[in-house]
Amino acid sequence: MQKLYILVLLTFSSLVVGQTGMGTPTPRGALDINRPLTNTFGLVLPTNDDTAKMLNPQGGTIAEGTMMYDSTDKCIKFFDGTAWSDCLGVGSSNSDLTADCTKDGFVGTFERGTTLSGATFKITITNNGKRASKLLSFQTTDLVLSGVSGISVSGVSAASAIIPAGQSVTIRYDLSGTPTGRGTLTGDWSNLGLGCTNTVTVSLGSIRIAYYGDYTIGGSYYPTFNSQLQSGKNYGTHGIYKIKGFVFTNITNTLANLTLDYLQDNYDILCIGRGSARTTDNAKLKAFADAGGVMFVFLENSDSNNLLTTFGFTAPFNYSYGNKSATTNSNSINWGLFGNSTNITLNTFSESALLTAAQLPANSTILAVCNNNPGIFITGSHNTTIFFWDEDLHYHSSVSGTDINTPQEIFLHNLMAYALDKIR
Repeated sequence: MQKLYILVLLTFSSLVVGQTGMGTPTPRGALDINRPLTNTFGLVLPTNDDTAKMLNPQGGTIAEGTMMYDSTDKCIKFFDGTAWSDCLGVGSSNSDLTADCTKDGFVGTFERGTTLSGATFKITITNNGKRASKLLSFQTTDLVLSGVSGISVSGVSAASAIIPAGQSVTIRYDLSGTPTGRGTLTGDWSNLGLGCTNTVTVSLGSIRIAYYGDYTIGGSYYPTFNSQLQSGKNYGTHGIYKIKGFVFTNITNTLANLTLDYLQDNYDILCIGRGSARTTDNAKLKAFADAGGVMFVFLENSDSNNLLTTFGFTAPFNYSYGNKSATTNSNSINWGLFGNSTNITLNTFSESALLTAAQLPANSTILAVCNNNPGIFITGSHNTTIFFWDEDLHYHSSVSGTDINTPQEIFLHNLMAYALDKIR
């Protein structure tokens, strides 16, 4: 109210010579309207329903400092020499505010295992009222993150703001940390009695494949299939399957020295080819699968016997030489991201495993059969271990070039897409 009196004094100062007191014989300024502690009447300002109707009785521009009561906006305004002010006094209530986090929301690159750099969550707050807002405060606890761990809210800008009538401000929350997995990151924002939610997909980033042996994905005998995996048009940020790419690591000579924790922390997929040395690590491989790890296992000969036993297959195990083909079934996995590979013939050669359905662990899913016996199947409590009856499927002549266009190629990459979807 003191500021109001000062502005009134400025308005009347050009009209009064000396000092004028109303209700007091000792005016303390050019105009003093006061009866200490006993005033029962207020000051009624010039009133109009539109500031544009206000006039200077001397002609010309309205005098700077002119005040009026706007009966439309129900508030006091003053003229600053250029324009009329917004409403003076108490700011608009929070009921005049709206919050929108769909315009920007999460901003930045969100990849599993990649430290965030410049990542933010932005929210736009709009004042739809006719008065400026109160002073609004913001803090990092306004934003709650869920869905993917390893990320936190590290800062907020601005920490406070007054929003003029009809205008908006954007509040930025800084994010830091390293996403520990893939999935949907959800941001729930709440403050000022308002709330909104936005999400962003945390991608896998680069897929880390560890391979044991040469006759397996990543190994030296699968150069064409490996090149298809590394082709950006097949697997890449703009590829058919959206990932950053593949990184291959040969663990043929190091598997025995790697702990289960190390395998889980450093690799997304284990590809196990033939080789008797791996039999001492079968329990470790089984534990990896039981924890939800993704595995490709390529069978060939009796080197696989101990591994099959560890994974719950029923002995005895038989193997056969000669060209062997298999036929896929109508399981939905066979009609996947890369196209339709149901009811097609898969070609291979050389020695292969001969297993019956009765020998498979319970709840196995068969994708292809060879002479009415399981050829390719998925096992494990998480359905993440994929067995092939023969190791030669991926380097048969049906797999050629970098384009994925033959039925056998489509099947193999549908299966890879299934495996990638299983990565946690």
